[in-house]
Amino acid sequence: MKDRMTTMRGPRALSVMIAIMFATSAVAMIFTADADDGAFTDKALGEGGDVLNKINFGGAGYDVFSDIIKVPGGFVAVGYSAASSFGTGDWVGPDGGAIEGYGGTDATIVKFTDNWSIAWKTHFGGAGEDVFFGVTIVEKAPATGTNAVNNGYLLVAVGYSGKGSFFIPEGTGEGYWVENEIEGYGDDDAIIVAFDWETGAVEYALNFGGAGDDGFTGVTVSKEGNICAVGYSYANSFGSGIWQANQMNEGYGGIDAVMAVYTDGALLYARHFGGAGNDIFYGVAAYGEGVDEFFYAVGYSGSTSFGNGSWADENWGVASGYGGKDAIIVGYNNGTVYGAANFGGAADDEFRGVGVGAYGDVFAVGFSQAGSFGNGSWADENWGVASGYGGDDAIIVAYGEEGELIGAANFGGAAIDAFNGVAVSPEGSIVAVGFSQANSFGNGSWADVTGNGVDDAIAVGYSEGEFVGAMNFGGAGGDGFTGAVLLPNGNVLVVGSSDVGSFGTGDWAGVEGKGGIDAIVVMFDTGMETSGTGGGNDFPVTYVAIAAVGIVALLGIAYVFVLKKP
Repeated sequence: MKDRMTTMRGPRALSVMIAIMFATSAVAMIFTADADDGAFTDKALGEGGDVLNKINFGGAGYDVFSDIIKVPGGFVAVGYSAASSFGTGDWVGPDGGAIEGYGGTDATIVKFTDNWSIAWKTHFGGAGEDVFFGVTIVEKAPATGTNAVNNGYLLVAVGYSGKGSFFIPEGTGEGYWVENEIEGYGDDDAIIVAFDWETGAVEYALNFGGAGDDGFTGVTVSKEGNICAVGYSYANSFGSGIWQANQMNEGYGGIDAVMAVYTDGALLYARHFGGAGNDIFYGVAAYGEGVDEFFYAVGYSGSTSFGNGSWADENWGVASGYGGKDAIIVGYNNGTVYGAANFGGAADDEFRGVGVGAYGDVFAVGFSQAGSFGNGSWADENWGVASGYGGDDAIIVAYGEEGELIGAANFGGAAIDAFNGVAVSPEGSIVAVGFSQANSFGNGSWADVTGNGVDDAIAVGYSEGEFVGAMNFGGAGGDGFTGAVLLPNGNVLVVGSSDVGSFGTGDWAGVEGKGGIDAIVVMFDTGMETSGTGGGNDFPVTYVAIAAVGIVALLGIAYVFVLKKP
């Protein structure tokens, strides 16, 4: 078993090979267990943490935001809404007329202005189930024959569309896939959809997959403008559709983790990773450019995947995992896997999100079950945790710029706690977001903190590796955060959802819910220093290489209220 990622064939600048990507032992423990000055919360830990603004969005059914990015003049959230939400609440037009949905669930994208008004909102899909899990922003390619540096931006969302949403000859229906006579490849197709950032009009939409279920769960963009989407494909998708076209006729096992890279609306390449079991990517982050363009994908591998398939490679091969599922991180350099590592203990461990700092440090977040502590990766002498706080603990794991595993920490109480996403600023300020169940409060990391309800949305801050503080948000019902973006002024924007029981109580006192579950956006003061945007894509890449402005940290995607999760 290894907690390291070693070089394969991936060149770096001037063809210098990477010596060791994930070292077997830590160089230092960078995460501390106790708050220092107690910033980041108004609930128990002192300064910072003030909720500066909040908004709920949706209709009579369920509505969820999965991801958020900062854009010039505002911010954009993506997710999904149930059929019963349309024509009610926020899903009406300026004249009060109903906005009608396409099917069971529609993928959604909403642009807000900096003053929190809705600039525009739109939905995407067909008669089946359609969901967005991630979003990024990229500059439009200049018009042919022009030297324009900035031709505007595209908002690129990823997720999946169900079989019933696509065009069927002699069939009926509506929505983009039907109107453009685009047929699906199989059961669910992974999708990537580009919207004009000013109007919300669809610029292009592409489906990806084979005969089985395929989905994208996370997305990022490199300095080169290459868009990387990650997710999964079931075994019966290989040898058909996109996979057949890319001469990949066999998968490794039940479900394979996948990554696909696009530019200018065209697929550059697609890769799959895994073993005989189930392997899934949930989040992805980018770092570097040119020959040094790297993508870091995180997720999990099942126990039967180790020792075979991708995990049999002589450079990073892992003969057996630590437990039921191991959290994994896989590095790609221009389409080539240059290393991989697993992390965990005897029970289930997953990474759900990932971010990269300005100097290449990688931070992965997720959860570990109780049985994982005191063994495997959690037995390391530098950060070993003999026993967790409860059922599942939220976790954060750090890897250095050379790929060495340099620290890990758990967070939580007696019940279930998990991180779903992370935002990282250039100077190393980190905000991890997720949820904690009611019985986690008053004990463990939440000692002296009273929860609001069934589940509270949570945000936990670290600065230069030290725990800064934590805050909980919500009402009497269930609340969860799924993604975050740090702003240059030290504020953070987070998205997620709150159910009907939360409104009118706790942090939602005086606010009426729209329906069963509302999508939410919250902004609060972290009390930390941040000089640049982290977690989202406030700095879109440019197609003029000499003027390229990159994203220093990217948001990992996961979700609390899940329609379909492999």
